[in-house]
Amino acid sequence: MKQLLLNHDTSFRSVVSTMLLHLNRQAIVNLEKKYRSSEGIHQARLCFKRSRAVIRMVRPGLSEADYTQLNDFYRQCGQSLGGLRDTTACIETLRSMLQSRKSPETNKLILQFLSSLRKQQRTQLIGGHQQEMVTRVATSLTDQQTDLSNLTVSGVASKVIYKGIRKVYQQGRQLTEALSSEPDNLGFHQLRKKVKYLGYMFEALQYLYPALMKSQLNELVKLGRLLGSHHDLVILLDALVDFEPGRQRTNLRRSIINRKKRLEKRILDDAAYVFMWKPAEFAGRVRVMMDRLE
Repeated sequence: MKQLLLNHDTSFRSVVSTMLLHLNRQAIVNLEKKYRSSEGIHQARLCFKRSRAVIRMVRPGLSEADYTQLNDFYRQCGQSLGGLRDTTACIETLRSMLQSRKSPETNKLILQFLSSLRKQQRTQLIGGHQQEMVTRVATSLTDQQTDLSNLTVSGVASKVIYKGIRKVYQQGRQLTEALSSEPDNLGFHQLRKKVKYLGYMFEALQYLYPALMKSQLNELVKLGRLLGSHHDLVILLDALVDFEPGRQRTNLRRSIINRKKRLEKRILDDAAYVFMWKPAEFAGRVRVMMDRLE
């Protein structure tokens, strides 16, 4: 990820605008790839998530109208292309389950499920609707570049970013506490987004203190992967509803739920460690490093 390089020679507004433009252009390039188009879509969606992380990081320096417009825009772009990614996630999760299952009947259902999902994936890739959506998103990204070039970001960089990181970290901490008392799928999904945003923020600011940033980033990436696996299992459970009820489906559903519950315990253990700081102290470490540049 392109880093948010702040120095005395470049304005805060210019640095933020340049970074968002870079991510926007990278998304367009990925969507225009003809070879391995599914991977291109995946990489473009990562650009959207990184853009939303940057927007949140500098939110205190944006007008509420600009923040809302940009956040809604990139969220819609990601959602428009999310169907293919969900199908791919289901396939990858079922493959891993196939390696650990022992019941021939359940294995047979998994193979049938995989066959159905692969067919759905091929249809999505070659279907006109998918390509039409990709083209539409790429065009909207091109139109967005003028607004990004003229984006206004006000305030002192260290104060703005301190407030932005503190807010997202606080939200993640509150979600962790709530999930410890009452786990639910939506809560884990929201926590996953906060962890990803924080990870991308630290990725963008690595130059400040590479060793510290890398250490913190590794913790967030590890937790993010666990939350991603949890999200894939939730999607898989939803997709399983389309299969005919019976013992095989019941056994597979039970297996997925048990795996999800085990994962939730690991997630909450790791999240308690990541979110053990007071939000002001967590964000304050970044502010101290940034104050040296101003």
